[in-house]
Amino acid sequence: MSKRVLTKIKFNEMITMNELVDLRMQQHIAHELYRQQIMQRIPDPFPPMLPIPMPRHVIMPPRVTLPGVEVTLQNDDLWKQFHQIGTEMIITKSGRRMFPSMRLSLSGLEEDTNYCILLEMVPIGDCRYKFSGSQWIPAGGAEPQSPQRMYLHPDSPATGSHWQAQPILFNKVKLTNNTLDSSGHIVLASMHKYQPRIHVIRTADLAQIPWAPQQGFVFPETEFVAVTAYQVRTYY
Repeated sequence: MSKRVLTKIKFNEMITMNELVDLRMQQHIAHELYRQQIMQRIPDPFPPMLPIPMPRHVIMPPRVTLPGVEVTLQNDDLWKQFHQIGTEMIITKSGRRMFPSMRLSLSGLEEDTNYCILLEMVPIGDCRYKFSGSQWIPAGGAEPQSPQRMYLHPDSPATGSHWQAQPILFNKVKLTNNTLDSSGHIVLASMHKYQPRIHVIRTADLAQIPWAPQQGFVFPETEFVAVTAYQVRTYY
């Protein structure tokens, strides 16, 4: 095989590997949106996929970002109070609403352009935790994670002027440990840590969400441990 042909093959392999993770993430998001039945009878072209492990607080860069778009956590003071002692979120079989919930404001959007807002719960680390000696410590390997860890804001899609005119509330999000949930709740594993992540996606077509220009935002003070009963009693 000539040197020229060998170089071409290696170059093609490099492109494939660079695009592979992005493609799997796109398919994973698309499958989750279809699974929540927000596509209104459009058949799911993607087979079920396992969640992709994500490093702590690292945002997977999409192909096209949204420069100038900013998201502000309006109730960050409340989140920071809980974060100081270790935020816990109750999960139940029937679903429990988040407390604190996320209250956001957006800026930098094009007023007449449509956007979708998506909330994702990203697992932190690769271990399970237990509460011991007034603190959370690792306690073995992580359990398999459900792919149902996303919630599309019910106003989506809406224009930039709509999103920027009022606070964006995620107070109707419910968390559950029921892996067979069919109500659109976010499925989490008890005694595992999660980091909420907000996706701002520029599209009016829900089917194009995995490929549309988008930007992810993380607020470190919103990380929490999913529990079935509160372990820290200071504020709860």
